[in-house]
Amino acid sequence: MLHVTNGDSAGEALEAAAVGRAILPWRDVLHEGPVPAGLELDALRPVRAEFIAAQGWGDRSSVLEQFAQRDAALEGFAAHDEVVLWFEHDLYDQLQLVQILAWFAQRDRAATRLSQVGSARYLTDLGPAELVAAFAARAAVSAEQLALAS
Repeated sequence: MLHVTNGDSAGEALEAAAVGRAILPWRDVLHEGPVPAGLELDALRPVRAEFIAAQGWGDRSSVLEQFAQRDAALEGFAAHDEVVLWFEHDLYDQLQLVQILAWFAQRDRAATRLSQVGSARYLTDLGPAELVAAFAARAAVSAEQLALAS
């Protein structure tokens, strides 16, 4: 099972709650800077890395490498029986969620279930028992959600 979440803090909370081991933090501030339409992740990678470096938020080559590793982990989704998306209600998370759902909409997921944990609270504000309960209440991502994201 692969857990994709909004960043390192949420990933650490999931790990501490023993919800999952394979955790992929999605580290991109998509509400800042250019996100040209129609680009696949590999083409978007240098655009985002250049912007992030120009802001002084990271070294371009390091950011490129982090994004490449992230994207490779996502590409390997078929090795998992399920991918669980953990994103919050805020703009930062919702843009990441749309990006990931649009990506999955273009993939054959026949052997991999795609589900989502929604939270009106920040994931890091949830205790271990609440994270376990949220995980148990996860819902399948629908074809309508994938189409809307696209």
